[in-house]
Amino acid sequence: MRSLELLRSTKPSWVSITSSSLGKVNLSAAPPNLGGASLKAFHLKMAMSGQHGVKIQEQVNYRQLPDCCPERHINSGGTFCLYYGSEKILRTNEEAEFWWCSLSAYLNNQMYADKYELWPLEAGLSHGEAALLQIDIEKLAEPLGWKDEILRSMFRNEGWLATNLPRVNLDAGKVYNLRSGCPRQCNWKHKLMRSNSCGSNSCYASCQKQHKPIVRRDCPHKDSIEEITLLEHRRQLVEKKFIQELLNKNKQCCGTMKICPLRY
Repeated sequence: MRSLELLRSTKPSWVSITSSSLGKVNLSAAPPNLGGASLKAFHLKMAMSGQHGVKIQEQVNYRQLPDCCPERHINSGGTFCLYYGSEKILRTNEEAEFWWCSLSAYLNNQMYADKYELWPLEAGLSHGEAALLQIDIEKLAEPLGWKDEILRSMFRNEGWLATNLPRVNLDAGKVYNLRSGCPRQCNWKHKLMRSNSCGSNSCYASCQKQHKPIVRRDCPHKDSIEEITLLEHRRQLVEKKFIQELLNKNKQCCGTMKICPLRY
């Protein structure tokens, strides 16, 4: 009960409690968007989760969202996945306030999805344990300036992680064939820049040469490429298992999103 009581005591101004009973709270939520205006109201219900935290979903008679959609982070039972571990126990006011902030962002993202039929790229998060692998990949990619292309590969089916992953042996932690081209399809730039370059852009605006592809063993970022590749193979396996479990429950695509793994 403590998690629920913490949320009640830290309730933001855009939330109104309409009724409550032992272990359950019905509420109306109209969070502000980025421009400061309020969104339309959602009628939601909170209840204790099996992890001593709180689960939240729409009230059945006021449903505006699909009852299940992995792309919109709506679980098979209709509960919302606000962030990884969002149904775990809440112990402090700070954790409860973060939970409310996450709900506000989540409902804003649902409105974005209604308009564009896509989940916001910067809010993209893999499902279940795959989220932890994604976080590890982002830690490797961000210092190299690759975070956007990584997210586009994962959530827009664009780029090298979506289409050109090298073969691997996951048990051995090995990426095969060092003599194959860099999976990012990088080319060597000008010879004066050769020692530290790894990019697909031409070396200078005036350069008209077609530079040679980088062989992976010579890539300046070989170790990062291989570590990201291994993590992505694992992430995709966890994602496939998650989607297969939904298919085994006869969950079908709701038709509201441009990209949906339940459709294939």
